[in-house]
Amino acid sequence: ENIGPLPSDTVVVHKVPIYYDYSQQVPEASPVSDSYFSDALFVGDTRVQCLDLYGVGNFQTLLYGTSIDVTTALSYSCKSSDGTDGTLNDKVSLNQYGKIYINLGMNELGWSNPDTFATNYRLLVEELKIKQPNAVIYICGIMPVSLNRDGRVSYITNDRIQKYNTLLRTVATDTQVYYLDCYDGIADEEGYLPSEQTSDGTAKINQTRETAVTPANVQTVSSRDVAPYDSTTMQPQ
Repeated sequence: ENIGPLPSDTVVVHKVPIYYDYSQQVPEASPVSDSYFSDALFVGDTRVQCLDLYGVGNFQTLLYGTSIDVTTALSYSCKSSDGTDGTLNDKVSLNQYGKIYINLGMNELGWSNPDTFATNYRLLVEELKIKQPNAVIYICGIMPVSLNRDGRVSYITNDRIQKYNTLLRTVATDTQVYYLDCYDGIADEEGYLPSEQTSDGTAKINQTRETAVTPANVQTVSSRDVAPYDSTTMQPQ
């Protein structure tokens, strides 16, 4: 009969503060240095690609794919900032990370059933928790689009993005990981991505706001100017 670990065994207990509301944005705190991200894995779509293109931050690994989504995230053949291209499954199986930031959602906005997005996102988070039990995981909310892109494609609207972000808060609550509100952090007074900060109206931003979270569960948002992005050459100008 399995009676559990013997007294001599090492037992690691991860306690979750009973007062923490995982559906809420992580509270803001003082800025941290780039070295804070030295053990971080960022995985996602074009938003993560921009961090690599601009050379922003001191991240351990930026893993990205232009067509990646929550159903293919683990198996998608991604580009990597450390030169070892491969899949997310490869990365989390071979390396240890202190923090994992998930940046997905833009490529799924056209899905007919948003609940399918939430279900698959939840499965992805649970798999990462199994493969990286010591990593702190953050769900990054979807950023807004600019005024001239809002509704140009029927399913790419800020209203729909906000609906998806509400689902992401639910996923964070269900899986007990941290939610980063990347929408309000970059939106202008009207709720749009400022046109002067983007080359295409969506994710290719010219000014990057980095979001960091300390072990004490607080957020840092800092801004820096970077080279304008040329969507024709796929390189900074």
